[in-house]
Amino acid sequence: MFLSKNIRYLRKKNNYSQEDLSQSLGYKSFTTINKWESGKSDPPTDILIKLADLFKVNLQDLITRDFEYEDENPPVQASEADYQKLIEQAKADGIEPEDIQAVIELIKKYRKKR
Repeated sequence: MFLSKNIRYLRKKNNYSQEDLSQSLGYKSFTTINKWESGKSDPPTDILIKLADLFKVNLQDLITRDFEYEDENPPVQASEADYQKLIEQAKADGIEPEDIQAVIELIKKYRKKR
């Protein structure tokens, strides 16, 4: 679960201080935000929905994805020629083409889900 990390990352990415975020969510103090970001407590469901709306992200993604990692490590787009080179290298290394093709299909499936 990445909720606390994502709140902190998205808050900073959107140039909010903890105080700014607390006020925009109707809290009197930044300490609530601090507790969420440190993992000491979690926001109530209605606030999770507000956070997702505020940061323009899917609610489930707010909880389960690592936005910071994904921003720092964007997916590499490979061409069909790249895949062909990979298969050729695998053959040269003694890896069965079917095995490498299975890996390629898994990568393609993963990218479609994102």
